[in-house]
Amino acid sequence: MSQTKFTIPFYPIATEKDLARARRDREFRRKLVVSNLQNLIGLMTALRSGPDADDPALAPLLREAADLTMELTDLVKKLPPPKDEG
Repeated sequence: MSQTKFTIPFYPIATEKDLARARRDREFRRKLVVSNLQNLIGLMTALRSGPDADDPALAPLLREAADLTMELTDLVKKLPPPKDEG
């Protein structure tokens, strides 16, 4: 079975320091989750418009990314609003 390799655009990954701060700082947690959600949507957009967009092997990866996007969206909804909004 051949493996398809996709060119994945840069995707910033949260560091252990970021995760530790997110555990203690609600505002930062919200910013981190929202930032990751925006980055994931951008990554999906880049993959769909990239050179491998027509490769059927990309479909399961995009479905998995869409599922993760929904999970992050649900998480954002559960987080308290930013101080300036509520």
